[in-house]
Amino acid sequence: MELAGLSVAQAITRVYDNSKYPRALICCGPGNNGGDDSSFNDNDLIVDAIFGFSFSGEVRQPFGQVIQRLKGTNLPIVSVDIPSAWDVEKGNIDNRGFTPSMLVSLTAPKLCAKHFNGKHFLGGRFVPPELERKYELNLPSYPGSDQVVDITNAPNEKL
Repeated sequence: MELAGLSVAQAITRVYDNSKYPRALICCGPGNNGGDDSSFNDNDLIVDAIFGFSFSGEVRQPFGQVIQRLKGTNLPIVSVDIPSAWDVEKGNIDNRGFTPSMLVSLTAPKLCAKHFNGKHFLGGRFVPPELERKYELNLPSYPGSDQVVDITNAPNEKL
């Protein structure tokens, strides 16, 4: 998990200068602190880590409130792995979710990433080469010791 967090942090700092976006709200896990008005208004950037790739079904409360707030904000949103409330394969079905400004896919892009048009990074060097070959993941090379690679302009059929 530490490497996943490092990947997300590195991707964010590549796009959002800390001097211009010094305050971030991290929306994750259970609880409704992310839905509080002051939580949204006192920040410069939102990191969406509410649901992961195993999310399915309807959004339950209090998360529905948070998703609605995310849909209505003008702040940049960075989603981790998949945007919360998106279907992992089909994307933002019936517009029930929001569209983040940036996506950080972990391990490998999920199918829903084909429906995302913003800045896109792949995070983490989690997959051993043998598994990458076995499952034909076609993962890009990571430069140097970086934990992220920008895949914004990578062709969808390659990922």
